[in-house]
Amino acid sequence: MRDTPPATQAPRTKPARRAAPKLSKSLGPHLARLAKATGAMDPRLAADWGELAGPEIAPLCRPVRIINRGRSQALEVSVKSGAAAMKLRYHQEAILGRVRQKVGLPRLNSIVIREGNSGRGWENRRMAPAQKEAMKPPPSPRSGFLKSALETMRQTIHKDGS
Repeated sequence: MRDTPPATQAPRTKPARRAAPKLSKSLGPHLARLAKATGAMDPRLAADWGELAGPEIAPLCRPVRIINRGRSQALEVSVKSGAAAMKLRYHQEAILGRVRQKVGLPRLNSIVIREGNSGRGWENRRMAPAQKEAMKPPPSPRSGFLKSALETMRQTIHKDGS
């Protein structure tokens, strides 16, 4: 027979589990190191872009990455249009100064502008059906296409030659 616990004692349970650690705490340093090694954009730059570029320029463009060029660095920026690129060029020195100071990139000395609709997007890489047909390679000789074409050519030559 089982001994029943007295009614005054609460049943024993396990203590509550701790919450899982935040991923940003463990992955943050690794991602920052990888971003620096690959030249990916500094997360601080993305977060503070509105302040760094200013209210007039920030809506027209976005930072893409930091390009290392030996002893110097360049900031690659994607713009929506040629007019936006012109405005960015006019404000380039002020933006570079704020980025150097706020983000801590003392070797940053230029901005590389890339227009957003430059044909790199998937939509611009699609071809019209007629272009796809023209781009297809010719059928292989094994398909019989070549044999039938040669036979047609022989018949044409024999008709004209006789």
